[in-house]
Amino acid sequence: MSKGQVVVHYNYLSVMRVDPAYLPWLKIPEWYNVYTSNQFSHASHVGHNKPTIITVDMESQREMGVLINDSWPHKPMGVGTLAQYCTFPNAKAMTAYIDIIVPDIVHEAALLASNPPSKATNTSAADIEFHEFIETNNFYAIDPHSNEDTDFSKEFFRPSPIKVLQAYCWNKEVRDFVDRIIELCPQPTFLPVRNDHVSEAVDRWWAPKDLHPQAFVLAAAAQILLFAPQDWDPNRVYSRDKDEYVHRFPTPDNIGIVGGTDKVVSNKYSMEDLHRAILMFYRLVERRKEYDWADKKLSTRIPKIEFPGYHDPNKPEN
Repeated sequence: MSKGQVVVHYNYLSVMRVDPAYLPWLKIPEWYNVYTSNQFSHASHVGHNKPTIITVDMESQREMGVLINDSWPHKPMGVGTLAQYCTFPNAKAMTAYIDIIVPDIVHEAALLASNPPSKATNTSAADIEFHEFIETNNFYAIDPHSNEDTDFSKEFFRPSPIKVLQAYCWNKEVRDFVDRIIELCPQPTFLPVRNDHVSEAVDRWWAPKDLHPQAFVLAAAAQILLFAPQDWDPNRVYSRDKDEYVHRFPTPDNIGIVGGTDKVVSNKYSMEDLHRAILMFYRLVERRKEYDWADKKLSTRIPKIEFPGYHDPNKPEN
């Protein structure tokens, strides 16, 4: 990337992989230092005892084993409660994790989900470079001149988190595809999942060769579950092997974090953790669109907020 190609999202790379010469501060902001020299941690948060207003999304979440007394259907996402739900000590720690760690695993998917401008518009060289990358690579082992090529220039309509969860729960083809990723994927991989990849065999021939929004997001979230570490190492070779380094997921069962804990996602992760990974992916996309997103002040101006806690199916509603 040349200086003429710099864009504010830095192609969704980890902030630690951006050459400081391209940053407006000419260096990595100092507030990241504590997070690059120490492990990230899990933190449990005690829910308040106030009555909970049950929304339609929350009812749907509970049917799928996601018991958080909150939902994030709209943009922008409330980062205070989101950090508590994702088991970070505070919003600043989660922000650092999403700036440093998450993009190292899913930066291509995040850039595509952000709807970078088409080549046909007045856009930067970096955006053009990315579109050339995704349009010319032979992801599907078909003739690159075939009319079956995927059109990546179409607008990506980001489905709500609840729609993504529902696709995993209720669409067998999507669930089987995502479970295969979790079972087989050896390292972070850009997976532009198409409709025909997750269609029933009888419909596969006629399925449009467009991205399947829910399956595409799930493919990114699954890789966050598989590979996300608890610390930053610029030389790390990402691995699914838990003996190689400390992984963030699955969320440990012995630290007082409740909610849905049954390992129903490929028998390895809970629906609660899949939901967390989806939300972290979306927060990465959202954050890079914010003005001066790496400025320390943006990470500290977050009001203290009460954690809504988790629904207990064994207790009556207030």
